[in-house]
Amino acid sequence: MNCYDVHDDGSLGDKTVFVTSSQGIPDGLVVDQEGTVWVALADGGHGVAGFAKDGRQRGFIRILEPMRTSVCFGGADLCDLYIVSGSNGTGKEKGGGVHRLHMDVPGVPKAAARVSIP
Repeated sequence: MNCYDVHDDGSLGDKTVFVTSSQGIPDGLVVDQEGTVWVALADGGHGVAGFAKDGRQRGFIRILEPMRTSVCFGGADLCDLYIVSGSNGTGKEKGGGVHRLHMDVPGVPKAAARVSIP
């Protein structure tokens, strides 16, 4: 996974490697209020890995299905981590699911988005 410095004017600086994982292909990610980056590991990763700001792995949440596609925080206190899994690798056409885990650290609130549709 890569990251970029963000300048004061919002432009991006040089790309650097944030973390390299051999546990699967990084897919969706979310950040908690301590700065831990939680990454869904697709294609056989069997879970979600949490990485500190310096790239060290801080945690791992194992999920039986091999295909994780997305993670997000929810709930009134943003302490529920939702993990979405797909059916790839399960041997079933409809083998995915949504998992919920209560976390000790809440997620970062997301700003509401507005999209103009012509």
